[in-house]
Amino acid sequence: MNESSPKTTDRIPIIDAAKGYGILLVFLGHLVYYDSPMFRVIFNFHMPLFFLLSGMTFSPEKDANCKAILKRLWNAIGIPFVFFTLLGTLVCAVTGRLMQHSLMDWLRAGASFFHGDPYVGGSLWFLTCLAVVKFLFWAWSRRRHPARSTIALLVAAFLCGTSFGNFVHPKILLGGPLMFFSLPMAFFFFAIGYYSRNLLTKLRDMRYVYLIALSVSLLVAEVALALQCPTPNMAIPAFPAPHTFLPASFCGIGAIMCLSGKSFAAIRFIGRYSLYYFMMERWIRELWFGLSARLMPNLFACPDTDNPNLMSLSATQVTITMVVLILSGTALTPLLRSAISWMRRRLVATD
Repeated sequence: MNESSPKTTDRIPIIDAAKGYGILLVFLGHLVYYDSPMFRVIFNFHMPLFFLLSGMTFSPEKDANCKAILKRLWNAIGIPFVFFTLLGTLVCAVTGRLMQHSLMDWLRAGASFFHGDPYVGGSLWFLTCLAVVKFLFWAWSRRRHPARSTIALLVAAFLCGTSFGNFVHPKILLGGPLMFFSLPMAFFFFAIGYYSRNLLTKLRDMRYVYLIALSVSLLVAEVALALQCPTPNMAIPAFPAPHTFLPASFCGIGAIMCLSGKSFAAIRFIGRYSLYYFMMERWIRELWFGLSARLMPNLFACPDTDNPNLMSLSATQVTITMVVLILSGTALTPLLRSAISWMRRRLVATD
C-alpha cells in the first residue's frame, strides 16, 4: 500500500496500477468462498504483491541514521496505524458489532502493534509487518554485501517463513509480537522487489500487445500452480506447499505487473490511495452486509457468521458488493486523508 501520500510527480504509474489491481483482488478474495479455486488463486500472490511493490519504491539512502528511519516510519505508517485503530474502535462502539468483536477486542487492537493478532486488528497487521520489514531492510542496506550474502539472506528468509507456517502451532503464530512469524516471508518479497526494481523500466518500454500476451500466459501458469496446493496466507502465516507457492506467487505478481504496464486512470487512483481502501474494506463490507440483509432480504439472505469468507455469495452478490466497496472507499478517501493529515500536524506540533 501507499503508506504516505507523496506528490503526484513522485508517482510511478506502473506501481499505482499494480496496487489498484491488488486492492481489487483483496476485495474479491474476501468475498469468494474460503479455499475455493478463486480464493486459492488470489491468496497465492495478492499480499506478496504488496510487499514486493513496497520494496520497489523503498529508498534506504533517504535515512542517514536510526532516528531518521524511525521518524519516517512513524509518520508514514505509525500515525495511520493509530488513526485506523481509533476509527475501528469508534465504529465498533457505534454499531456494537463488527466481525462479532466486542469493544474490548477493538481496544486490544491498539496493542496489536506488539501483539500481532490480525483478527483483532484486521488489516492493521500489514502496517505492523511492513514497518518492521522496512526497518530491518534499511539496517541490512547500511553496508554493502556481496551477491552471495544477499542470496543467502533471501533463501534463509524464505525457508524461515515456510518453516514457521508448517511447524509452529497456529495459536503461537497469531500471538507473535510485531507479526514476528510473518516477517521472514514479507521480508523475502520486499527484498525481491527492491532488487528487481529496474524491471519497471523494461515493462514501461514494452509494447502493449506483448504485455497483455505475457500477462495472460503468466496468469494461466499461476492458476495451474495455485490449484495444486492448499491456500497460503501471509497473515496467519501458512505456506503448506512452498515448492508451488513460490512459482505461483511470481507468476501472479508478474501477470499483474505486465497488466499494469498500460492501465486506466481509475485503477491508478485506487492504487495511489490503496492504504485507505485497504483499511476501510472490512468495515465497509461488514456494514454493507448488515444493511443489505435488511433492505434487500431476498437478494442478500446471507447467514450470520463472524467470517464472511465462509458465506457462499452468488455472482450477483459479489458484483454488487465489489461496486459498493469501490464507491464507498472512493467517497471516504478524501475524508480519511484530511483526518490523517490533521493528526500528523497535531503530533508534529506536539513534538
